[in-house]
Amino acid sequence: MPPLVHFIPVHPQDLESTIEEKIGALFEAAGLIDIIQSKDLVGLKVHFGEEGNETFIRPSRLCRMIEQLNKAGAKPFFTDTNTLYVGMRSNSIDHVRLALKHGFGLVEMGIPILIADGLAGGDEVEVEINGRHLQRVGVASGIAAADALIVITHVTGHCAAGLGGVLKNLGMGCTSRKGKLHQHAALKPHINLKKCVGDFRCIPNCPSNAIIQRNKKAEIQEEICIGCGECLVVCRYGAATFSWDNSGPSLQERMVEHALGVSKVKKDKIAYLSFLTGITQECDCFPNKEKDVIVPAVGVVASRDPVALEQAGVDLIEKTTGRSFRELFHCHDFSRLLDYAEEVGLGSRAYELVTVNG
Repeated sequence: MPPLVHFIPVHPQDLESTIEEKIGALFEAAGLIDIIQSKDLVGLKVHFGEEGNETFIRPSRLCRMIEQLNKAGAKPFFTDTNTLYVGMRSNSIDHVRLALKHGFGLVEMGIPILIADGLAGGDEVEVEINGRHLQRVGVASGIAAADALIVITHVTGHCAAGLGGVLKNLGMGCTSRKGKLHQHAALKPHINLKKCVGDFRCIPNCPSNAIIQRNKKAEIQEEICIGCGECLVVCRYGAATFSWDNSGPSLQERMVEHALGVSKVKKDKIAYLSFLTGITQECDCFPNKEKDVIVPAVGVVASRDPVALEQAGVDLIEKTTGRSFRELFHCHDFSRLLDYAEEVGLGSRAYELVTVNG
């Protein structure tokens, strides 16, 4: 029997309070509370949104779900990990400050914040996976230590993986800085000299000092570059870009291997909730504005199977818009991400969709 994916439609005209109620109804209908026991420390893995981002999942939408967790006797907390690129989320101090600015505070939401990989992104637990690329992967210590994990994802396009969904949230979002480096090392950016205007904003933001000035243009020294993508974030002119050769599938496979590590360490104490709302071409690490939204609202999906959830999300977006995901978001082919996830036993691309009334 294929895994169940529960779906609740969301409409662009829905009030925030309506969406909040719908999430509560979906969480209950999908039975995600079944993974929780009284006294469990439950991590709500979210993306707090980078500085300037307006499209991250508003924390108020999770209020009913948090009420249900509290009623079950659990101890929920918001969590994320530090980024490899330089920004407001690259260390725990600035990361928490930004989360508070974006409304995730204890006063507003009633639950605390824990950055799962420590002060500077180095706290991890190694998990054996025996993958194609890696034998062991590092899972953020706070993620590993939590009794249960609910992975809450804002589905978007993604400049490197093609699809910014639950597999990215697991593989990239639940790992230490070293884990992120192992994934990005498969991919190297370069500078399009025709687009480079020579403002050199990228140079001080490169964590490996790989970018230099040459003939009034920026140049990336490939032998030093760690592939973190910070130059893509800070360049306002689209001059920094990735070269797509064989790196795309390799990055996707490494991301899946890290996602597998998270799944292994949490075993049957993990569930998934993905928002198909406010969908943009790039993930919430970019300063996306409301005007950048390509698909305003489809709905929210929930499942115990991350691969089924990912496939269902793509299918629902394509069915709603009548266009392919890649055409909508001008993204790279992400098929290897889903294929490899199924190959390593992370989940199934086949699923049964159950629509929830709310």
